[in-house]
Amino acid sequence: MMAGKMKFDAAVVQKDAARLAALAPMIPDAFALDTHQAQGLKTRARAAIWTHMADFRGKDDDLIKAVATLSGVAQSGDEAAFKSAAQALRQACRACHDSYRDD
Repeated sequence: MMAGKMKFDAAVVQKDAARLAALAPMIPDAFALDTHQAQGLKTRARAAIWTHMADFRGKDDDLIKAVATLSGVAQSGDEAAFKSAAQALRQACRACHDSYRDD
């Protein structure tokens, strides 16, 4: 739906937004231990996560806000508002990935 390849379904968006709302606050917890120094561990996480943790957490806060907006929009069933909220969510994801993840 976010890519415009499926018809808008408010119920699906509500379910997925609820899942994202539960998971988004847990993201920094997954990086509490600096695994970048571990020998033989393959990861796409950049070392900057641990040297810029405040920024990393700030980007997660932006993600949490974007998910909350998406959730509210899903409850309203407003497809146009969904597209805007989905774009904001995509940007929040990209902001963190662009800074802290190797693709």
